[in-house]
Amino acid sequence: MVARTGRAEVLKSQNCLEESLLAYEETLAEFPTDVVARTGKAGVLVGLERWDEALSLLSEAPPVTRDDWIGFHVRGMIYLRTSRLREAIQIFERGVETCPRPADRDYFRAALALVRIQEKAYEKVEETLENVIGPSLEAPVNVLRFHALGALGRTRRAAEAWERLRPVENLPGYREVGAELRSRYLDKTGARQPDDWLIHAEMKLLLAA
Repeated sequence: MVARTGRAEVLKSQNCLEESLLAYEETLAEFPTDVVARTGKAGVLVGLERWDEALSLLSEAPPVTRDDWIGFHVRGMIYLRTSRLREAIQIFERGVETCPRPADRDYFRAALALVRIQEKAYEKVEETLENVIGPSLEAPVNVLRFHALGALGRTRRAAEAWERLRPVENLPGYREVGAELRSRYLDKTGARQPDDWLIHAEMKLLLAA
């Protein structure tokens, strides 16, 4: 089971979502109640925008184990993407306040910052991200910080955030998001993609991390 799930995770990290989905389905056919596989498959389905199917795999019980908290976070991301912002905020704030592992709280803080961007409450983004230190979140957090600073017209600080960005090959869409933000806020050549595309791409960066 561990080997099968690991293979599915590798495929997901390579953005081979259909292949990853198949690998998870093969695992769940043999181990249908495994929380890790169910949560991983839900994450893939989110990437494929199959929201209802993803939700059906996630427990509605209060999170207890680390895998439960991961599933809880994925549920919040689904709510965010399907415009159930109040429910998304409740999940992310609960994660920040009560998730037992300090490192895991960073994922909830980053997701909450993305909600603030969707709400265009850019002033709150830096405050929300202030204590996020997890190395796996460095790239998406720099993206969110760059987005907020650029939208606020703080070009110099946005440029500093851009300089901290480095290509991360295993995060799908990282280069495309960076190019979109640079076009909007540094080069001043305007948006190439709609806002909805950008929010979705940033969400996928967080899920991949």
